[in-house]
Amino acid sequence: WMQSSWWWVEIHAGLHNLSGPYYAFWSGIGGCLGYLAVIGLGIRVIRRSNCDVHGCLSFRTYPVGGTPYKTCKVHHPAMSQGPTTADDVKAAHALQNEPEKIQEVVASED
Repeated sequence: WMQSSWWWVEIHAGLHNLSGPYYAFWSGIGGCLGYLAVIGLGIRVIRRSNCDVHGCLSFRTYPVGGTPYKTCKVHHPAMSQGPTTADDVKAAHALQNEPEKIQEVVASED
């Protein structure tokens, strides 16, 4: 029974030499290696470019300042939950310029 089982594996995996060395392999199961590579690349792209929060598949990501993480608008700590307004832009601009003001105050105290 072992020989007949191995014969079945050879035929279905394309390992049996039908018309030349490795022809049956590349015509059989070896031809699927390209598909596996494309699927693997797709998984890599999805995992690399989506939100860093576990389970979130959002592709639109924003860097979180001071960390190596990038998150979507829902999980980003500084993003508002609604549409961006002019007040949000002004507040973000003020926060960005705040460190310069703090350094000026510290320098003037010395």
